[in-house]
Amino acid sequence: MNLEGDGTMDDLLTEDQMRRRLREKYREPFQHCWTLLELAQEVLGDFKGAAQTPYQRSMFLIAGRAFKSYHAILNLCEIAYTEDAGIILRSLFQLFVITRWLKTDTSEDRARKYLGWFWVVMHEEVEQDGTRIDPGLVKLVAEQYKNHEPLFTYTDKDGKRKMRRKWYEPEARSLEDMASQVELQNQYDGLYRPLSSIEHSDAVAYFGMISEMETKSEGSALSLHSDMFVPAYLRNAFQYFAEIFNRWNRTFRGVDEQDLTRVIDGGMSFFKQEMQAD
Repeated sequence: MNLEGDGTMDDLLTEDQMRRRLREKYREPFQHCWTLLELAQEVLGDFKGAAQTPYQRSMFLIAGRAFKSYHAILNLCEIAYTEDAGIILRSLFQLFVITRWLKTDTSEDRARKYLGWFWVVMHEEVEQDGTRIDPGLVKLVAEQYKNHEPLFTYTDKDGKRKMRRKWYEPEARSLEDMASQVELQNQYDGLYRPLSSIEHSDAVAYFGMISEMETKSEGSALSLHSDMFVPAYLRNAFQYFAEIFNRWNRTFRGVDEQDLTRVIDGGMSFFKQEMQAD
């Protein structure tokens, strides 16, 4: 693999051409992924249920964000934009970890802090440049910050009151710690950590395009259509979104449980067999 020297880019296909090619090549993985998305789309778009507790409100927000991330990953994988799909997959994994971690707290203090941190961040924004923000919003932020500040303050050994650096402290030190607490350390090490190279555009981010470059008979053409990571990204995205949506459904009962179980079990069984075949 050579990162230096002259090179060209392979002939670019249109998005429609790429979709036709990859939908055929990865027909079954895409079928399972899209079936889950369509089931979620049917209910999330029209859901009118009440989110009353901190955990319910958290799941209401997380499911919406996870749906958009999952949908984006599928669309990007269909056109072999795997580097961009990987960035969003990393974000979906974060939601996956947070969802599990919130559920393990029966007191709902974690969910309360997860939501309340919004006002801490908004307060920081106002403090930095409140002159450009509507005075009504400034007042609202000040009121809400005052209400939520006690969730994140503590007294240090010198008797001084200080603010936590992250919303999940002191129960967890980092996302990795959270993942470890909910038995996701292996996935953190195997997916989240490597994808940081794509997130931060390190040289490793170009692995897919470069690794296939030298195999092309016509010369050193950068492979912009590399679909090397499509199967793995579809498998992981399905797993993460399936659990998030399943936990949402257990909270709000928006989808028939048997229908959802059938779709999830079918997809998980397929992807498990695919991994064993590899």
